[in-house]
Amino acid sequence: MIRLSTLAINLGRTFLYMALLAAFAIFSNCRTPRHTAKGEAIEHIVTIWKFKNNKDTPYLNIPTKAWYFDSLGLTQLCEIVTIDSGDNHSTKIQTMGYRFVDMKKNWIYEYSSLSDTAVIRKSYAYTNTTDVEGGWLFDYRSSLALDSIYSITDTTIDHVLYKHYVVRYAYNNVPCIGDCLFRTDQPQTFFQIDPNLGAKLGLPMVAIRTYPVANPHPTFSQKINFVSRTLPDSVVKIFNAWKENENKFPLK
Repeated sequence: MIRLSTLAINLGRTFLYMALLAAFAIFSNCRTPRHTAKGEAIEHIVTIWKFKNNKDTPYLNIPTKAWYFDSLGLTQLCEIVTIDSGDNHSTKIQTMGYRFVDMKKNWIYEYSSLSDTAVIRKSYAYTNTTDVEGGWLFDYRSSLALDSIYSITDTTIDHVLYKHYVVRYAYNNVPCIGDCLFRTDQPQTFFQIDPNLGAKLGLPMVAIRTYPVANPHPTFSQKINFVSRTLPDSVVKIFNAWKENENKFPLK
């Protein structure tokens, strides 16, 4: 009898322990988004600069979110809106849609919202000459027309080492200088500002600030902020739904 009671107590403790573990797992799933798929999520920021009060000042930041998953791309599309109110003028950035890119088929589908139930707004095939406006360009990113390149002292930002290069190149036929950063801890990233130059140096270019040679003040800059190497279930769900839409409505 004593042995049976001891066994019953031990079994009761075991079941209680298992119940607590199950409850903790359910609670954790409710509180924390799961990340199950390997991919990439970034934010690409383009900044327009002005020379104000005798110093170079960021005038307008244009952030764009982008995701990559298994040869598929998804990017936010933004637009600049100017607001006039009497003598006051202001600008803001607003989302105008999202672009889904199949890089194997060279097909694009655009949506108005970021949802697995969103409806296709338009679709089209693309080539390296297609004029695609806004968002991250997943294919056929142009390379800088370099005249020269040289390295300067490396820099560390937020505990990450960057290789620092200065390039001379032509932008819209204007001679320019580019102050560039190449990130050392993301060598295999899909997202690069200049993939060709990144391939030559073995590191991705993740930032560049452009100065016209004739006017040594920055006109614009761009940088990539890395968000995650895994995608949450909510984003994977959108990828899967929009891939299914592509299968339902193939381009001819």
